[in-house]
Amino acid sequence: MDRQAPFSTWFNAWYNAPCLFWRAKPGTPVKVGGTRDLPKNILLFQDTHDAATPYADALELQKLLKGSHLVVQDGERTHCVVHRGDRRPGGVDSYFDAYWLRDELPSKPIVHVSRLGDPVPPQ
Repeated sequence: MDRQAPFSTWFNAWYNAPCLFWRAKPGTPVKVGGTRDLPKNILLFQDTHDAATPYADALELQKLLKGSHLVVQDGERTHCVVHRGDRRPGGVDSYFDAYWLRDELPSKPIVHVSRLGDPVPPQ
């Protein structure tokens, strides 16, 4: 993961390191997707190079949540892809806004959106 996302991989590893020393016993893992009561209009967002939540795991989650949709931003290196200034038609924010404002899902189960790019400071 370090080769794909060097900026966030080690930060994430050290951020979670104290969990190794907690004295509490772990709880029972949640069975994701294991209920009939899941809504059918779940929308997920993912970055292809997020060290905290790997892309392969997002694909697996999308399969477990039957009927869900996944918007993937290709090539970013961030944990949060929504509302970072992507005002392009068909960009991440357009999918997010359509979902939250009008309950609209993408037409395909998985949609890929190109990289937003590095922020440009105001002039």
